[in-house]
Amino acid sequence: MNDQTLATIIRSFEEAIAEDRLFAASEQAFFELIRYYQREDFHTQALEAAEEACRQYPDNTGFYLLKAQVLMDMHREIQAFHVLTQAWNIDPVSPQIALLKAEALTCMTHYDEALEILEEIKIAANDALMADVFTAEALVYEHMGEYDRMFDALKAAIARVPSHTTALERMSVCIDLTRRYEEGILLYQSLIDQDPFSFMAWYHLGHAQASTGAYDQAIRSYEFAYLINEDFEPAYFDCAELCFESGNTTKALQCYLEIMERFETSAELLFQIGRCYDLQGKIMQALHYYAEAAKLDPLDAEMYFFMGNGYLAVGKAQKAVTFLQKALYLDDSREDYHFALANGYQQMGAYDKACIHFEEALDIAPDNHSLLLGYLRFLLQSNQATRALELISGYADWHDCEESGLIFARIACLLATGSKAEAIYRMGEALEMFPDDEEDLWEWAPELKQIRIQYSTVN
Repeated sequence: MNDQTLATIIRSFEEAIAEDRLFAASEQAFFELIRYYQREDFHTQALEAAEEACRQYPDNTGFYLLKAQVLMDMHREIQAFHVLTQAWNIDPVSPQIALLKAEALTCMTHYDEALEILEEIKIAANDALMADVFTAEALVYEHMGEYDRMFDALKAAIARVPSHTTALERMSVCIDLTRRYEEGILLYQSLIDQDPFSFMAWYHLGHAQASTGAYDQAIRSYEFAYLINEDFEPAYFDCAELCFESGNTTKALQCYLEIMERFETSAELLFQIGRCYDLQGKIMQALHYYAEAAKLDPLDAEMYFFMGNGYLAVGKAQKAVTFLQKALYLDDSREDYHFALANGYQQMGAYDKACIHFEEALDIAPDNHSLLLGYLRFLLQSNQATRALELISGYADWHDCEESGLIFARIACLLATGSKAEAIYRMGEALEMFPDDEEDLWEWAPELKQIRIQYSTVN
């Protein structure tokens, strides 16, 4: 059925529902209509269409199966089970009805009954049906929390039908749950030995390899998956994500740009392209893609945050502040958003506003020492040394503190407030505690470096 015909059927059905009149259609039209609503996750409309199909074609068990599936998607398993019982009365030997009854019972936590039904199906099942039965068994074991039995059931399903999509997908989940990654790798490699062009086996092999830290091998497996099936979008995305996470932004960018060529563009995709350019230091290209992403998803605070940081990086503080304010308007609970806005106000010379947002950031994350040190630098640079000393005194105990940055910052505050003698004394203590970090101290208080040199010369 072409798109235009389907669109006409959808319009006619929805008009009939709105006007509370009968919608008469062929069996094919009803099947296409219900499946369309299922694909779009329009559960209410799918259920209305399935119910009407069951009324008009009461002997067609396919409509009962679809209705039951929709009800299960809506987490109404008891109703789904009743619908399946009706279907069973029409066709008591249908394995599809039995399989869905077992799934409904599983969701209702009637595990023993579900397993009994599945055992009955096995009596006269061929390989294809046995694969479905073992996959259904795996679902029971998953709900029971018996993940090793789930693994064995899925392995049995894949042995019957190596290309069984659902079994392969659930096996990937199961391997994560059981952490049986090495067994999973061996399983997928054996499938590839049987069929080197099994893109699903390559794809899931990549996932298992990534979970063991074998990132280069995983990337190669993902590449094989999408080279074999150029329309298999998940392999492109997972490959790009793994490249990005492992620091290979060049390869990640290549994957993301290829996705943009082949598939529908999304805000997430544009944002990730921007992140790649950002990490490569190509800020203007990054800003372009962030802006395009924000057009598609104007309510995503993170995009405005990265746009603000980008403009901060190129010295355009006013623009940065505008976007960071948008980020905070959408989500004011993020300390990094407040911190970035504080930096923006600092660049603009709006010190009072900067203080407000530095303090907001610390209120949200009082244990984030990176934020604290950033605020202290700001206070020292804006001639607010007394406030800086008051702030750091609550954090850095001279004898118990294990963070050199906090100790060095306090020494810098002492020096800036005129307590030079104590600063010099604490410098000696600090350099004994952190002998390898003296360059960090000179960054906080460069004048102490000359004092240290003079002291060393005298002694």
